[in-house]
Amino acid sequence: MARARKADEHDVYAASRSSNFVYVMNDDSAYRELDAHCDTSDTEPRLPLVVKGKPGSGKSALLANWVRYRREKPENKHEFLFEYFVDCSSESLQLRRMLHRLISALKDHFNLREMEVPTAEMNLRWSLIRFIEAAAKKYQNTQNARMVIVLDGVNRLQSAGSPDGTLKWLPTQLPASVRFVVSTVEHVPNSGQVHRSFQELRRRQCPELEIAPLTKDACDMPFYLDELKVYNRHATPDEIQAEASPALSGVEPHFVRLACATAPWSKPRRAAG
Repeated sequence: MARARKADEHDVYAASRSSNFVYVMNDDSAYRELDAHCDTSDTEPRLPLVVKGKPGSGKSALLANWVRYRREKPENKHEFLFEYFVDCSSESLQLRRMLHRLISALKDHFNLREMEVPTAEMNLRWSLIRFIEAAAKKYQNTQNARMVIVLDGVNRLQSAGSPDGTLKWLPTQLPASVRFVVSTVEHVPNSGQVHRSFQELRRRQCPELEIAPLTKDACDMPFYLDELKVYNRHATPDEIQAEASPALSGVEPHFVRLACATAPWSKPRRAAG
């Protein structure tokens, strides 16, 4: 039996993108698409699902909220659900660290005691598919069992021997019980150049889920003003729009948190019922 997993920086990061971040979904279409990718009863392997969007569009918030939602579903209590947020710390940017964490989680969860976890990046890259395949064999006699691996920000991963964002480590063939969900930007920031991570995923013909920035029409300004009043923080519509100005288009979904971060907590106001 797998041991209980200790909380770490990825859990803290995920919590900051769920409980503290303001994340708005107009509907549950994104959750449905993520679930459909993972819950399909197909016997054939599936390519990774690519969550794409501009920086600040809410990819991390979506995945953090969806992972929490999925973990709370009773039917998924035996599912191996791994999440990794590349931007949660400077160390997490390292490809070696991500691979080591994932392989170690597979070894621990599936009790692969006979397999050793490498430490060098090159060895970790070659070992990933071996661990995935060994873990998948444990699910052979379990109906609809899934291994769900969520990697947020693969375009930011830094490799010791390859350009940043290279996806040579991502297996091209996966067991039928394995589902990858990865997020990336489409273009290099401040450039029209297609990012190599997205280019490779599209070359593999991976399915895509686009996260568009919130638009002015999607934002209920009085709602946001009321939320800020809970934290005793006065803000005008012009100020809120100023908070959102860094977004290239629409409104960044986390700008409300930026405004609330400076609010005093000593005298919170109770929201009207």
